[in-house]
Amino acid sequence: MHDASSRILTQCPLCSEKYGDTDIRLIEDLGTSRLFHCACASCGNAMLAVVLEASGMVSSVGMVTDQSAADAERFREMPPIGPDFCIAAHGDLEERSFALCQAVLRP
Repeated sequence: MHDASSRILTQCPLCSEKYGDTDIRLIEDLGTSRLFHCACASCGNAMLAVVLEASGMVSSVGMVTDQSAADAERFREMPPIGPDFCIAAHGDLEERSFALCQAVLRP
């Protein structure tokens, strides 16, 4: 593991198998908070975990993901998605979903 804060990440939250040293990868270090990618060799699931250190206390929050560690690193470097993009994506999905439903439901 990478440092003392990663010691909190000892086992997969889904199957309880212990992580190996190569299963946990530090994605971003912001001093008091760190982002880790954890991949379970046993069940094949992965999670992103944020570990926070403050006043001698350590806490974490995790989210199951289908991202690889490389994906997490790549997405970390991308700019945030803005509201204009979200509105345009919603319009595209709404416009194309009707055609998709028709194609799927054709006899």
